[in-house]
Amino acid sequence: MMTKPNHLTILFIAGALMLWMTSCKQAEPTLSAETVLTSVALTVDASLSATPEASATATATATPTETATPTASPTAQATQAAPTQASTAPAGANCDAATFAEDVSIPDGTQLAFDTDFIKTWKILNAGTCTWNADYAVIFVSGSDMDGTSPTYLTLDAVVPGNMVDISVEMTAPDSTGKFTGYWRMQNADGVAFGDTFYVEIEVVKPGETKVPTATTDTTTLTPTATDTLPTDTPTATDTP
Repeated sequence: MMTKPNHLTILFIAGALMLWMTSCKQAEPTLSAETVLTSVALTVDASLSATPEASATATATATPTETATPTASPTAQATQAAPTQASTAPAGANCDAATFAEDVSIPDGTQLAFDTDFIKTWKILNAGTCTWNADYAVIFVSGSDMDGTSPTYLTLDAVVPGNMVDISVEMTAPDSTGKFTGYWRMQNADGVAFGDTFYVEIEVVKPGETKVPTATTDTTTLTPTATDTLPTDTPTATDTP
């Protein structure tokens, strides 16, 4: 590594050159001291300015490239809906519907004695689109319950739409005479009443007393119509000779 010459060295070099030029015996033109000094100064400046170029090797520092952090794209979360009961019913149709078909036992107006136990049975049509099961029942609505159990559940596991079922309720006739009517209806598994209202109607009489309906007698009197009387020929008397 080269170092810059100091001032003493420069002056020493300049003096040596002056002595050398003055002592030279060749027939050369004498240089003035000012010219010598100027030359020395230029030489010194050239040596001073000739500084070694630092061959700085540029070390390529790998600048870390910014790594793009992948952002999590929002995932579609499936919202689980509350399970709904699938219905095959057409638009406007009722899932639960019941239609009274007929009385199987204890026709309307049946006469019973005090405290008589009996079983009332109705035939009911499943007129809806849902199947009835053992969670369906018949319930008392109004009137006289006649000690009937309410609700009374079906004994069949399945009553499909369009089928009929006999529904029976055990009852007891009241302990007083008169006519009594009790109204009943179907109830689904959720405790909701639906369909036709059907009833039981009895007449309670005293034991041994049975009222027989009075037969209607036709009292119309037929009046005979007059008939035409045909004239009879009267035999004429003949003269006896």
